[in-house]
Amino acid sequence: MKLYQRNRIWYMTVNVDGRRVQESTGTTDRRKAERFSALRFAEIERGEQSRSKTITLAQLGEQYMEYARVKNARGSVTNR
Repeated sequence: MKLYQRNRIWYMTVNVDGRRVQESTGTTDRRKAERFSALRFAEIERGEQSRSKTITLAQLGEQYMEYARVKNARGSVTNR
């Protein structure tokens, strides 16, 4: 397990069963990052790693259109 810093945020990288897992710790504090990465490493080893959900391009388009509709309804996007 390795910790590294990028733009003040600490990230972890670990190899599990030949797979490299990289994840943000979400903190600028090294001690908090160390605790987070130790807990996540244990979860990953137990197989509790969350996998990314695969979606189609059409589903992504639908999600974006809903997002844009809601943002526009709140007045944060103006039509020209």
